[in-house]
Amino acid sequence: MTDRLHELRRQRELLQQHLDWLDAEIAAEALTDPTKVALVDRPRFTPSASVAHPAPPSTAPDPDTILQKFGSDLQQAPARAKLGCWVVFFSAFALLGLTVATWFVLRGR
Repeated sequence: MTDRLHELRRQRELLQQHLDWLDAEIAAEALTDPTKVALVDRPRFTPSASVAHPAPPSTAPDPDTILQKFGSDLQQAPARAKLGCWVVFFSAFALLGLTVATWFVLRGR
C-alpha cells in the first residue's frame, strides 16, 4: 500500500470520527428536554498501529564537530557577500557606461 493511499484512508477515518461527533452534538441540541440528553463519548483520535514514525537518530552529532566542519564557511561568508556586491555594482556601472557610449555613437551618425 502506498503512503498516499494510507494517508487518504487515515484522513477519511478522521473525518468519519468528526462527523460522528457532529451527529451526536446535533442530536443533543435537537432534544427539547436537556435532562434527557444521553451522554455519549466523544470520538477521540486513535492513531492506527500501521502508522510508521521514523525513529529518532540514536546519537546526536557533536556540536563541536559541526562547527569545525562548517566554521570556515561561516567566516568567509561576509567577505564573499561583500565581493559579490562589488562585482554587481561595477558590472551595472560598466553596463550603464556601455549603454551611454552606444547611444552617443548611434546618435552621431
